[in-house]
Amino acid sequence: GTCIDTQEGFECRCQPGFAGLYCELDPGCSQCPIDSDCIAGRCVCKPGTTGSVGQCVQVGGGSSASIATAKSAQSNACASYCYNGASCVTAASGRNFTCICATGFTGSRCESPVALPYSDE
Repeated sequence: GTCIDTQEGFECRCQPGFAGLYCELDPGCSQCPIDSDCIAGRCVCKPGTTGSVGQCVQVGGGSSASIATAKSAQSNACASYCYNGASCVTAASGRNFTCICATGFTGSRCESPVALPYSDE
């Protein structure tokens, strides 16, 4: 989007399909299930899983129940790890998380807004 100075501070005018103070929200992904990530405006199964969105299953061995239980625990831990609407991806080991920041945020956990260019024109 394009941000302009106003008397109150600034205002961002978002391109179609984006919203939020800094145009960082992609409404097309607001309904992605916990087993998927938002990539380019579409919900896709997380890395290490396969199948249809909402029914992604872990690639590899193990019983369905043990996979579901482990996956649920990982998803809960992952969900609280990233900030500002970021997608969290669990490493195949299940021990590390990676945050995929929403537009407008940066940092290892997407904790910082991206500095917007300033112009006093």
